[in-house]
Amino acid sequence: MKSKPMTVSILALTAFSLPATAVAQTEMKCITATEAQNLISFALPDILSGVINQCKPQLAPSAFMMTSGPSLVARYQEKADVAWPNAKIAMMKMIGDDALLSSVPDQVIKGLLTAGIASSVGKDIKPKDCGTIDRVAEALAPLPPQNASNLIGVFLEMQSNRPKTGSKAPALNICPALTAAK
Repeated sequence: MKSKPMTVSILALTAFSLPATAVAQTEMKCITATEAQNLISFALPDILSGVINQCKPQLAPSAFMMTSGPSLVARYQEKADVAWPNAKIAMMKMIGDDALLSSVPDQVIKGLLTAGIASSVGKDIKPKDCGTIDRVAEALAPLPPQNASNLIGVFLEMQSNRPKTGSKAPALNICPALTAAK
């Protein structure tokens, strides 16, 4: 099996890192591009922190993620907190908005989601990919957090809407964007 292009792998990592029960569903409801962007905004700080921890042994001390990664995480964390209410809506849509889960406090849901992110980042990053991931993070860093989340969301939407090959489901099932015929 051929490996996916690195950019798609990094973006899929962003998508992430949802707890396995969310991704494992066979008939996952699609989420809107806005919902996906909020979910990405919420998860990016944890993903970046996981990447920093996972890649630390592989990267030179002068690498972008080693020198600027923590400040990037802090910048994205501000937007993550704002994005949480809408990220929760997306997550509930993906895993099923049942009464039991709806009654769970936000802090518990956030904890489960961040634990899923940490687990996924730990198993999905290959040491040989850390240099490329560092370059992608450096390229995205000048963008405002919302723009970075939007860009990642667009790539995930493109991946989500491609014909499925094999048994692997898309990381996020993003509803196709409506486009006007010209």
